[in-house]
Amino acid sequence: MKILVIARKLLLELWREPMLWVLLFVFPIGFIWMYDLAFGQTEGGMGHYFKVLVINEDQSLPGYEGSLGAKLIDSLAESDLEGQPLFEIRPVGDRRQAEILLRERKAAALLFIPAGFTQAITQFRREGSSPTASPPFDIRLLGDPGTDNFVFVHGYLDGLLQEFIRAEVGWQPTLTISYEFIPGTGTTSDFDYGVPGLIVFGLMLLSASTALILVREETSGTIKRLRLAPITSGELLAGVLVSQMVLALAIVPATYAAAIALGFQSRGSWLTAVGIGLLVSLSAVGIGLLTACFTRSESAAANLSASLGVMLVLLSDAMYPVPEVPIATLFGRTIQVYDLLPTAQAAEALRKVLMLGESAGEIAFEIGALAVLSLVFFLAGTGMYWKLKG
Repeated sequence: MKILVIARKLLLELWREPMLWVLLFVFPIGFIWMYDLAFGQTEGGMGHYFKVLVINEDQSLPGYEGSLGAKLIDSLAESDLEGQPLFEIRPVGDRRQAEILLRERKAAALLFIPAGFTQAITQFRREGSSPTASPPFDIRLLGDPGTDNFVFVHGYLDGLLQEFIRAEVGWQPTLTISYEFIPGTGTTSDFDYGVPGLIVFGLMLLSASTALILVREETSGTIKRLRLAPITSGELLAGVLVSQMVLALAIVPATYAAAIALGFQSRGSWLTAVGIGLLVSLSAVGIGLLTACFTRSESAAANLSASLGVMLVLLSDAMYPVPEVPIATLFGRTIQVYDLLPTAQAAEALRKVLMLGESAGEIAFEIGALAVLSLVFFLAGTGMYWKLKG
């Protein structure tokens, strides 16, 4: 009961702070609007790395050295644009693994080289078929047509494949490439991709309100008076946490609604997104507790904690692509260094829920990782604050 009384007191005090409401609600919603202007209204994308996954089922013929499928892969890997590699070619073992990478936008497209590719081209060349005939094989390209990276790869691959077949056959036959789209994609934009990260961005600003609350309570002498009352430090911190979780319950729907109004195409449950937001608030409160230990004014506490929260978002692949820095493999997943940040797990979980329509059970790994990392941040902040201020 005491925890709820403290939480109510803190929320009433925050209600009288118009600038704080601007920070927590108007600023994230404004950021979504700016993001929509930057990426939702144009066909310009953010991608600078065009990774093409390849499943090569081709085999060499007796008496031949290597296969034409392998030769095609080497040719694509050696293609360049203004002296720079055009693609990063990455062989994969199966379609399921490839689809995961495509859904997570860690690759632009998947190229299928069919079995019998070498045999079909060799036979086609020997028979001297008409230039208007089509070689008897099916090259397929899988991807999300709503992404700029896929459009770019699709455009260049057409010409490169035509050139490769012409060089092998001796003339330019009619080449047909089959295109497949990842289920549930086709209309996704860069704006849609960025919205989950923007929701995380808004939630991390709770670190500023947490730090401001604690520093204000200390400078005003309220904490000293609370120590004289039958209220423990644990109840005070629990009250702070509850108040910030209440704000998180409002921030997620507000930011989500703003994104929907600007054209965000959601396929999943916003209630699951709210649950993810509550977990994120744990880490935001932890950062606020840490900064409150080392600041003496409300403005310094809010500025420092907000800066740290935003930095965690920018470093975590939440809003913008970051270079791959693998450090380990866990349960068949490649763990990047930024995956150790709760913001990265939160953004990935929100993308899978809101963009791909996955259920909470399907993102159990991300939710589990987010819960553990958020708890670590919260306990670190609580422990430090208890030690220095308790």
